[in-house]
Amino acid sequence: MKKGCFIKSIIILTIITAVSIYLVKKNWKEWVVTPGKNIAVDIAMSSMEDELKLLQQSPARDSLLAELRLYLNNKLEESNEIGNKDLSFVADSIRAAESDSIITESEYLKIKKMLRDRSSQ
Repeated sequence: MKKGCFIKSIIILTIITAVSIYLVKKNWKEWVVTPGKNIAVDIAMSSMEDELKLLQQSPARDSLLAELRLYLNNKLEESNEIGNKDLSFVADSIRAAESDSIITESEYLKIKKMLRDRSSQ
């Protein structure tokens, strides 16, 4: 390999590496972090939706799903993790509501208050 060809290849390789590192640093959050958080919220929501499928369709159930999604998004923004303890109190409340197979407005408001209290901590 000629000396000039070797130097040109080193320069081109350096430029390609620098551009790659720059793009990854600049777009890491858009490419990896945000989609990862959305996947985590979707996984947690799917488990909660399975719990809620046992209940009859009602406006309170739909509102509860929206509140849960908001709570999980806020939780991920604050601490970057969702644990079982974050959802266990909601699951217990839903199981208590399963006795009559419908979430009443009062049960919904109680769970909503618990979610708001937990997200402000």
